[in-house]
Amino acid sequence: MKKKLASAIFIIVLFSLNLYSQYKTDSLINEISIVSTQSEKVNILIELCSEYLKTDYDEAVKYGKEALEISQEIKYRNGLKQSLFIYGKALTLKGEYEEAIKIFTEALVFKNDSAYHASILYQIGRSYFFLQEYEKSTKRLLKALKLQEDLNDTMQAKSFNIIGLNNMYLNQFEIAAKYYAKALRLEKLGNDKAGLSNTLTNFGILYRRMEKFDSSRFFYHEALEVAKKKNDLKRMANALNNIGLTYVYQKKAIKGTDYIKEALAIKEKLGDKNGIFRSYFNLGTIYIDLKKYDLAKYYLKKCLKIQPDSRINWEVYTLLADIDSATGDYLAAFNNFKEFHRLQTNRYNALKAKQFNELQIQYETEKKEEAIILLQKENDLATIKILKSKNQKIFLSLILILVILVIIIIWYLYSLRKKSNEILKQKNDDLTKLNNYKNKFFSIIAHDLKNPLSAFQNVTGVLLESYDSYDEKTIKKYLEKLYISSGNVGEMLNNLLHWSLNQMEGIKFESEPIQLKNAIEKAVSIFSLNLESKEITVQQNIKSTIYVNSDSIILSTVIRNLVSNAIKFSNKNGVIYIKAEEDKNEVVISVEDTGIGISQEDINKLFDISYDTKAIGNSPEKGTGLGLILTKELLEKNNGKIWAMSNLGKGSKFYFTMPKANLKKEIAA
Repeated sequence: MKKKLASAIFIIVLFSLNLYSQYKTDSLINEISIVSTQSEKVNILIELCSEYLKTDYDEAVKYGKEALEISQEIKYRNGLKQSLFIYGKALTLKGEYEEAIKIFTEALVFKNDSAYHASILYQIGRSYFFLQEYEKSTKRLLKALKLQEDLNDTMQAKSFNIIGLNNMYLNQFEIAAKYYAKALRLEKLGNDKAGLSNTLTNFGILYRRMEKFDSSRFFYHEALEVAKKKNDLKRMANALNNIGLTYVYQKKAIKGTDYIKEALAIKEKLGDKNGIFRSYFNLGTIYIDLKKYDLAKYYLKKCLKIQPDSRINWEVYTLLADIDSATGDYLAAFNNFKEFHRLQTNRYNALKAKQFNELQIQYETEKKEEAIILLQKENDLATIKILKSKNQKIFLSLILILVILVIIIIWYLYSLRKKSNEILKQKNDDLTKLNNYKNKFFSIIAHDLKNPLSAFQNVTGVLLESYDSYDEKTIKKYLEKLYISSGNVGEMLNNLLHWSLNQMEGIKFESEPIQLKNAIEKAVSIFSLNLESKEITVQQNIKSTIYVNSDSIILSTVIRNLVSNAIKFSNKNGVIYIKAEEDKNEVVISVEDTGIGISQEDINKLFDISYDTKAIGNSPEKGTGLGLILTKELLEKNNGKIWAMSNLGKGSKFYFTMPKANLKKEIAA
C-alpha cells in the first residue's frame, strides 16, 4: 500500500514539474516575438535551450544554434560565450560529440574566465570519452583539473571519474581505481550523493570488467543504497540494472533478469526512453541465450516501438533475423535482414558523406599547399638566375661538396673497419666463453664426479669387508654417508645434464601459474635426511596466496640448488630461512643460511663460469659451482634474476625473482 502511495505521489510531482516546464518554455517562446533588441532575443534563446535540456534535446540544439548564430552576427560577446557553452552541451546530450567538440573548441578563446575555461575543457574531455578517444580525453581533463583545483571547484570529482573511466577502458585498472578513490573522497566531503552513487557504480563496473563479480555487486548495492536515500529513481534503476548484468555474466541469467525487470519498471515510470530501450535490448539478448525466443522477440520488438529511429536498431533487426532463422521462420528472417541492410546502407551513406566532406577539406588544403609550392618554385627560379651569374661561387661550392664527400667516404670506411673489429672481438669473446664451458665440463667429469664416486666405492668396500665387526649404529652411520654421497652425485649429475642441455638449447620450457609455498615444500622435502643428519632447521614464511609464473622444472631446480648449497655451507644445528615478498609484477624469494658465509670478492665470482668456484669457501661439502651457474641461466630464461649477500662467519642470503602470476583480471566504468 505504501509503495502504491509513493508511486502515485511521484507521478503527481513529475506531472506537475512537466506542466511547469511546459508553461515556462511557452512563456519564453512568446517573449521572443515582443523583445526590442537582438541581444535580448539571444538571452531568451539561451534560456529556452537550457529549459529544453531537461525534456527535448532536439529543441535544445535548435535554440542553442540560433542563439549562437545571432550572437556571431551582432558580435554580442556575452551571448557568444553563453551560447557556445549551452549549444555544445545540447549537442553532447544528443550524442553529436564531434560537432560538440568543434563548438567547445571555439569557446576556448574566453581564457580570462578560469571557471568557464575549466568547464569547457571538462566538456571537451567528456566528449572525447564518449568518442572512445581516451588519451585525448585524459589530456583535456588533466588541464581542466589544474584549473578546478585552483578554484576549489566541485567538478573535480567528475573529472577524476572520467579520467578513471579512460584508464579503465585502456586496461590501466590500478590507475583507474586511484582516480575513482580521489573522486569518492571529494564526494564524501561534499556530501554529494549523486556523485557518490556514480563513483560507486564506476567501481562496480571496474570490478565487473576484472570478472570479480562479488566485489562488483558490493559496489552496485552501495550505489543503490545511496540512490534510495536520495530517492534518486534514475540512479536506482541504473544500479539494479548493473546488479542484474553481473548475474548474467556469471551465467545466472534468471536471477539477473529479475533485477533488470525491476530497473525497467522504474525507467518506465520516469519515461526514460533511452533507459527503457537499453533494458528491452538487454532482456532480448539474455532470452536469446536462454533460447526463449518468444520472450526475446517480444522485448526486441518493444525496442523498435519505443525508439524507431535509434542508431542501433540495425543490431535489433540482426537479432530478430537470428531468432527467425533459429525458429524456421525464414520469410520473417529475410524481412528483418532487409531492414538491417537498409539501416546499414544509411549508416554507410552517412559515413561516406562525412568522408567526402573531409576529402573536400583536404583537397582545398592541398590546393593551398600547391599554390605555396608554386610560389616557392618561382622564387627558386629567380635564385637560380642569380646563381648562374656567379660562376666563381658555384665552382667553390662544387669543390666544397667534393671535400665533404671525401670526408664522408673516409669516415664510412673507418666506421666499417671499427665495426668489423668489434664483431671480431665479439667472436673471440664467444670462443673464449665456449672454451670455458668445455673446460668446466671436463673438469667436472675428470675430478668432481670422480672423487665422490671413489669415496662411495671406499665406504662400500669398508662396509663389505668389516660388516660383521660393526654394530648397528656404525653401519647406520656409514649408510647415511652413502645416502648423502649418492644424493650429492645425483644432484651433480642432474645439474650437469640440465646445464649441458641448456647450452645446446635442448630444454623447452612452458610457463604456468605455480603456488610458491607448495613448490618450496616439495623441494625441501627431498633433503629431509640431509637436514636431519646436520640437525638443521628450515623456517618458511610464505603465504599460500602467492603464485609465480614459471616452468615447474626451472622453479624446482632453482630451489633445490639454493637449499642444497645452504645445507652444505651451514654448521651443525644451523637454521635456513626461506621467505617471499610480492612486488608489483614479481615475487622476490630469499634463501638464507647461518653458515660460514662468503667474502664479497668471492660473491662476484659465483655466477661466472670463467672462475674456478671450487676455490671459494672452505666447506668440505662444497661442489662444482655449476648449480648456481645453472640457476642463473634458468632464471634469466624465465625473466628473473639472482643475487647474493653474505657476511663471513655469519651466513649467506641468496635472492631470486620470479614473474608474479595474475590468475584472473576484471574491472569497471
